[in-house]
Amino acid sequence: MRLSTLLAPLAATSTLAMPAPDATTADATIQKRACFTSGETWGGDRSNAENKAISLCNAIKDYSFSAGRNYHRCYNLSSRKKVDFTIKNHSDSARKLTYGECMTGIGREISGCGQGGARDYLYWRVTADPNAGQCA
Repeated sequence: MRLSTLLAPLAATSTLAMPAPDATTADATIQKRACFTSGETWGGDRSNAENKAISLCNAIKDYSFSAGRNYHRCYNLSSRKKVDFTIKNHSDSARKLTYGECMTGIGREISGCGQGGARDYLYWRVTADPNAGQCA
């Protein structure tokens, strides 16, 4: 008897026995990422953006975001560049944002995307976007 003949029924039954993932668990762990492909780069302002992220995350740590609520903050990085940070609770209930969640989410967009980016991280949608000009 061939090995494939023995394994085919096993494969069929093992896939049937697998439970479907719980929607809330799956949604909480999916990370969709999009680095921006146009616009300003961090350039020499990357470390300044990281320092501004620390300020942002310290200011809003343990803040309770209602479902769908977002927080936007603009920081000047230099005389000709700014960064726009946005954090949105994309879950269906109120959540507290921890300092670690904030820094992990925002930090990845600064360190991993040369022109900034946006990602779904746990229950949050985080954006770090370098732009020309100054904050209003």
